[in-house]
Amino acid sequence: VLSKKLRHANHPMLSWMANNVAIEMNHAGDIKLSKSKSTERIDGMVALVEAIGLWQTATAPKPAQSWDIVTI
Repeated sequence: VLSKKLRHANHPMLSWMANNVAIEMNHAGDIKLSKSKSTERIDGMVALVEAIGLWQTATAPKPAQSWDIVTI
């Protein structure tokens, strides 16, 4: 979001929300989207950033390898 490189297929609502985003930094230097400082609604951008964060940190469970032949 900060680098303006977030791709969202030119969705009109996300474009509008992205233009409304304001950020704030805490004492530890963490950056977050600020609903209180933003000019309009940014809920879609908040959800998108949270989803990307979860995607980057998630570890998908690996299926157990099985060599059994199943017949139906």
